[in-house]
Amino acid sequence: MLVSFPVFFISFVLIEIGIRLFKPHLDLYEVTGRKSSQNPMESWAVSDPFCAYMSKVSRHEIGKRVNSHGFISTPELKIKKEKNTIRLVFLGESSTAGTGVNLHDTATWPWRTAQKLKKVAVGNVKIEFINAALGGYTSFESYGKLWSRLIYYEPDIVIVNHGWNDMYYFDYADSPFAWRNKFDFKKSGKFTLISPHWIDPWIRWSQLLSKIRFWYSSSRERGEISVSKSILKNNFNSKGVEVFKNNIRFIRDLCSARKIELFVCKQPTLISKYTSENDKKRCRYEFHGFDHHAHIQAFGSLYQVLEAENLNQIDLTSLSGKSENFYDHIHPTELGADQIAEIVADTLLRKSTYFKNN
Repeated sequence: MLVSFPVFFISFVLIEIGIRLFKPHLDLYEVTGRKSSQNPMESWAVSDPFCAYMSKVSRHEIGKRVNSHGFISTPELKIKKEKNTIRLVFLGESSTAGTGVNLHDTATWPWRTAQKLKKVAVGNVKIEFINAALGGYTSFESYGKLWSRLIYYEPDIVIVNHGWNDMYYFDYADSPFAWRNKFDFKKSGKFTLISPHWIDPWIRWSQLLSKIRFWYSSSRERGEISVSKSILKNNFNSKGVEVFKNNIRFIRDLCSARKIELFVCKQPTLISKYTSENDKKRCRYEFHGFDHHAHIQAFGSLYQVLEAENLNQIDLTSLSGKSENFYDHIHPTELGADQIAEIVADTLLRKSTYFKNN
């Protein structure tokens, strides 16, 4: 002990100095929402007038890339589509972008969907795709990105996968303007990235211990950035469903006018009547401010919108409530992503005229 303790202490001090010199400072009180900080989104997002924000092309994360057009987990492609090419566009939130819980580019379900379609493409037909999803997006941002940018890439098929983030509307349905201000990433505020813990005040002084604590917690909590609410209601503002319906209609009408095939997913989630008590601990109900039962009703209301609008649906609800498919309430594991891709590809092969004719 006399020999090992000095070695351990010196090693600790050297690592601590190295982290302080070469790594960004991490304040546990900021990432646990105890005090205000700059929105973490500012490090990877840039303002956009039509869809609130887009991903920076310079964004770098392990296993993730943003192409030169600003699309995450998307191969490089030309704006002008070549002949004999079927181009797909995926709209959604972090569960589609493969963030929140980072999935490698090739493990995201849009990428895997495209790969499965390429295997059955006939002749010289080429399959291309754009993952236009981004963490924090709702159907509102997706519609803005679709009409302002994506139509110039001449998509043949648009696949929409929204739900969880649209439920933030349910508290702000009476004031959409307040909703947009709330998610202005240039504003400072209290942002909960990991849950507070009693140990935080004791280790906050050390950057090494703080980063170990952050890594250990964030790799298990699997959540997104939000302002949490401690008291959960047993209902929600039903006006939020109307907001979702209108945004889906905007997307539908635009696709119809541009002769683009539209498919809308019934978003899969860990939250279902089959969710175990242990899995409920991984579901961040507090982000929306209403409880488990209310979330089941909310998802059901969104599914009913898709049915009532008579849209081409991709039903992914068979994956819901199964622990192995999700890291948390909404972000798919690699297994879950592959199963989503399987269902999406199969539905397109059966229902899309582009694949029926090829």
